[in-house]
Amino acid sequence: MKILQSWNALLFVIFALSTVCFFMYYTARNSEILKTQRRSFTKEQAEKTIAPYEPSLRDAMTASRTVHCDEVTEIKYQVHAGGLSGKMKIDTGASQMNYWNDIGEVFPVNQSLTYMGKYTTKYNHLVDDAAVIHGPRDSNRVQRIAVIIPFRDRHSHLRIFLGHILPVLRRQGNTFSIFVVEQAGADTFNKGRLMNSGFKFARTVGNKLDMPFDCFIFQDVDTLIENDNLLYRCTKRGLIDHLSTSINKFGYNPLCCGMTVGGVLAMTPGIYELLNGFPNSFWGWGGEDDAFNARIKKKGLKIARPNAELGRFTMIHHGADSLNPHNGGRLPAVRKSTDALEDDGLTNLDTSVEEVWMYATFVKVRVNVGTPPK
Repeated sequence: MKILQSWNALLFVIFALSTVCFFMYYTARNSEILKTQRRSFTKEQAEKTIAPYEPSLRDAMTASRTVHCDEVTEIKYQVHAGGLSGKMKIDTGASQMNYWNDIGEVFPVNQSLTYMGKYTTKYNHLVDDAAVIHGPRDSNRVQRIAVIIPFRDRHSHLRIFLGHILPVLRRQGNTFSIFVVEQAGADTFNKGRLMNSGFKFARTVGNKLDMPFDCFIFQDVDTLIENDNLLYRCTKRGLIDHLSTSINKFGYNPLCCGMTVGGVLAMTPGIYELLNGFPNSFWGWGGEDDAFNARIKKKGLKIARPNAELGRFTMIHHGADSLNPHNGGRLPAVRKSTDALEDDGLTNLDTSVEEVWMYATFVKVRVNVGTPPK
């Protein structure tokens, strides 16, 4: 009898404790639900609440990029501040038409595929004041941006790119200039030498015009931004901005397939000089971006990236270029270039500017990059 009473008492205690725990859980859960309901906004309420802060949100969005190379973070608020469109439809035909309209020409149906329209001026030598300045010149609230495009023989891509990016950069409100750096001759393509040549040219021009560029953006000509809430600017604070986080070619998988800092990359001129620019020693496709990434790590700098949704880009489809063959020995070359960081880049650049073409919306700088070693 005593044993039975003891079991009954034990069961009663267990039941009582279970009831108390369930009651505490139920109370806490209801409390959290009520808090969530109080915090929840309708779309109209959220827009009304955020509206007073829209002028400063673009800077806040820039500052909220992650600085960890292998992770992406969400940006809390994405509003169409400053007349931005947000997600954009990629329409290559419309972009080309926009390019022609922008330079004031009727679509040149009978012109060659390499035709870029009538240039305003052509210099058969190096000049130090050739730039097309878009946006305000005298505002301290905007960045002055130089966009550097390494280029050869992809005129249709260039027309699409310019017709697509110019409206975006104008909506974002910064002062900017675009420099298309074209490799002369028929030797193997060298992207690093074009990047370095474009940087030095734009740096000189900005200083000559008493409007030095705060931010340099290096962009492949076949890469198109999909969301103009992703701001083309430098976050500063010693960071390097890798804007093209996810590309359609790779199924929009963030940093897919060994991507390091290719596509679209932004940094201040001081950081670019600290890294001694891109290596000059990579001829053909592949390797120079990996080597630049290795330089960033060696100098202890950090990379800022947008989240995968905001950092979406479309790559224009194109075939292989016979003058830009795959660089099969790039991995040993990356190690060698990293070891020789101080000696391979801006410090030993020996390219020369052959021609400068002024167009209505951009400048084309034609560069002799030399010849690859035998």
